[in-house]
Parts: sequence; C-alpha cells; structure tokens
Amino acid sequence: MIPGIDSNDFVAQVSADGLSLYAYHRGEIPLKVYRVEIATGRKTLWRTLMPANAAGVSLISPVLTPSGESYAYSCFRTLSDLDLLDAPK
Repeated sequence: MIPGIDSNDFVAQVSADGLSLYAYHRGEIPLKVYRVEIATGRKTLWRTLMPANAAGVSLISPVLTPSGESYAYSCFRTLSDLDLLDAPK
C-alpha cells in the first residue's frame, strides 16, 4: 500500500522523478487530480478537470505526461432527446 492512496483511487501517472503519483477518484465531477508523494502520502491538488460545457458529463478520464506539464482528458456524456409536442387545441 502507498500512503495517501486508497482502493477508490486510480493512478493516472507516476511523476518523472518517481517520487510522486498523480491520482484521482473515478466518477468524481468535476474531477480533482492530486499529486501524491509516495513516501509520505501527502496529497496536493494538481488540477481540477471539467469541460466548459458540463451538460450530461458522467465520467472524466485523464491522461498526463510524467512531468505534469501536458495533459488531456476525455469525458463521457449521457444526453437524451427532448421532443416538443404541441398540445391539442
């Protein structure tokens, strides 16, 4: 076990220096990604990820470089059709 990481955490990347991990709780909206020091478990908020249009977002999945300088994320949306019906007169 790594201090600061629990069974609900997903590790997105190991830092370039190998001293930290980037981790997040899957399903959290907006998604908070933390940098976690492996030796101490100390968590520091690295980024909060959320698309500009949050309509229907149900999952955000990040990918980042070991340096933490570049990242991308995909999001899954659940949208439905809305039909406008005219009421009988």
